[in-house]
Amino acid sequence: MLKEKKLPRIQSLGEITEGIIKDISLRSSEDNHKYSTGFSEIDNVISAIRKNRLYVIGGRSSIGKTAFMCNLAFNLSDRHCKVMFFSLEMSKEEIAQRLVCMGQFIKYGLFELDHLSNELKEGVDKFNKMTTDGNMAIIDSFGYNFDDFSEFIEKLNPLPDVIFIDHIQMSSSVGYRSKYEAMSEYIRKLKELAITKNIAIVVASQINRTAGEDKPKISQLKESGTIEETADVIFLCHWPYLYGASEDKHEYYILIGKNRFGRTKSQDGVRLCFEPVYYKFKDYKAKNEII
Repeated sequence: MLKEKKLPRIQSLGEITEGIIKDISLRSSEDNHKYSTGFSEIDNVISAIRKNRLYVIGGRSSIGKTAFMCNLAFNLSDRHCKVMFFSLEMSKEEIAQRLVCMGQFIKYGLFELDHLSNELKEGVDKFNKMTTDGNMAIIDSFGYNFDDFSEFIEKLNPLPDVIFIDHIQMSSSVGYRSKYEAMSEYIRKLKELAITKNIAIVVASQINRTAGEDKPKISQLKESGTIEETADVIFLCHWPYLYGASEDKHEYYILIGKNRFGRTKSQDGVRLCFEPVYYKFKDYKAKNEII
């Protein structure tokens, strides 16, 4: 017997506008469902991270998109936002090590040594004391299959405010005719999940390599059609120094290629300061604080 399809509730225009008024009123309360990214210029463009929305961070391999995602996740958790980070490429220990580096200005290479230096031990101890509130969790063995991922989220109580997935191309395409079809279905379901569960979802996505130092474009996102169509906001990572286009290795740009609810900055982008040895991002005006 076929399951009876639930019909949508009919609302008048007046009821809908009343809901809009209520939503705007909530924005001035403590539970306003928006969270600062920790980067003032990015907040000026997108008006912070909001629930019910799907965000995509695109970048070429080794360009710093995971580092930017880690910075963003930690900034949110530091502002009392409940964050869950699904790492589909790196182990939870590797992600935690990056967070320690950016939080305590520890060079990542110290984690590769065969002995524990005093600098590293003190840094890890200080970072551990900073994170006792439990606002951020990291999972490295789940999320490859959407059905399993969705079932996991269904069982969470309470739900996180923001979910990060790094990166979507690592998800399974078993059962689909192509990787493109799998990614298209996955991204649509993630958007639906953000709406139905009243959470924000931030997804990292690889983009196709191009010659030279050309700025990345939305059209270069792998399996880009559905991602471009479905995402509410798309960030593209651009590091000119990596391609010899700038002598300043700290000069970094986040191009905002799509913003469904406001303006974009797809050409000049938002200028950030990046300290690669610490995997650390800051507003560019704060450059001297970290170098």
